[in-house]
Amino acid sequence: MSYRLFVDGAAGTVGSALQPYLDGMEAEGLVELIRLPESMRKDAAYRKFAMRNADVVVVCLPDAEAGEAVALIERYNPRARILDASATHRCHPYWVYGLPEVTSATAIAEAQKVANPGCFATACILGGKPLVDAFGLAQLVFQGMTGYSAAGRKGSADGTPRLVQFGKAHRHLPEIARYTGAPAPVLTTTVGPWKRGMLVQTFLNQPADAVLRAYEAAYASHQEVHVVRAETSDYRVNPKGCNGGNEVVICVAGQPHGGSSVAVVLDNLGKGSAGAAASNLRLMLTGSLN
Repeated sequence: MSYRLFVDGAAGTVGSALQPYLDGMEAEGLVELIRLPESMRKDAAYRKFAMRNADVVVVCLPDAEAGEAVALIERYNPRARILDASATHRCHPYWVYGLPEVTSATAIAEAQKVANPGCFATACILGGKPLVDAFGLAQLVFQGMTGYSAAGRKGSADGTPRLVQFGKAHRHLPEIARYTGAPAPVLTTTVGPWKRGMLVQTFLNQPADAVLRAYEAAYASHQEVHVVRAETSDYRVNPKGCNGGNEVVICVAGQPHGGSSVAVVLDNLGKGSAGAAASNLRLMLTGSLN
């Protein structure tokens, strides 16, 4: 069966990164893409027409615009299934959070409305939730760095790493708190001069062996999450090491004076956005990731 699919915001960063995945789905006969000419992508009448005729709508718009788009879909095509790539509905009680390692693939497959996770949130949740579950941590503190594509069209390769939102609340904090179970997480982020690739670090007092066991237990059935131990003091973690796919690497290192360091690597445009969206779509349409 082929499903009619419309991407509202197809020309944006996430929409553009999603397109190769959608082309593949169309080639295999899973979807039939509803495409609007470039000059009509923002035309309200044409957008409503596409929404009315779609089985599935993917919303790839900034937060405020995404909320308006979802309201239009609900008004003109209430039976349509929706995947929202913005932050607008990630903590909404009637939306399913699209992170199968946490929510479950079955819940995503059966949902009418799925909220695609944020890139930093994905790394922090995958790195943080097993620690909260295993050790009852009351707070999680993360330091993240990402390629400039995480800033969308505003991002640029100016060659100068910079702290962003320093001293401010990161917009992914609500979903990090909700899905890790840590009520007041802290996240400081840095944008680097490379285009894509993300590294998020955290630290805790528990020994590396116990931390490794917690991650291995949490992700034993999730083939895309790889848990490794840094065996040497000069072990190097590359923020671009997972680029081009949906893999996640969680690296654990013991500290000389006790405790552990954890590094999570993923592609901010892969598992952190468009790749995750493609996986969620496949789950919604087929019930399987294969």
